[in-house]
Amino acid sequence: MSESDLYAHLIGECGVSPNDYWKLTDAEVSAIATGYQIRRSEEAANFRNVYHLLYSVNSKRKKTAKQLWPLPTDNIRTDGKSKLTFEQRMSLYEKIKMN
Repeated sequence: MSESDLYAHLIGECGVSPNDYWKLTDAEVSAIATGYQIRRSEEAANFRNVYHLLYSVNSKRKKTAKQLWPLPTDNIRTDGKSKLTFEQRMSLYEKIKMN
């Protein structure tokens, strides 16, 4: 992700003010971007759960939520520690952003 893309992401998507952006350290930028990605993936998972519930009530075929609608974040560990590097998380963000 280029510097201008990162700037646009933090200002436009994450709600960081332009003045605050220039005061952030690299660690703070990473934390903000990661937190945003986690929130987005949780929103997608919640929507998937509602979709799965409606599917389960109205279908005789039984499928898990992950089988019904796989998400790019399904490979993240449940103990909260990501198996992904920062670059992989940013790539994942790009995939989520396009959907």
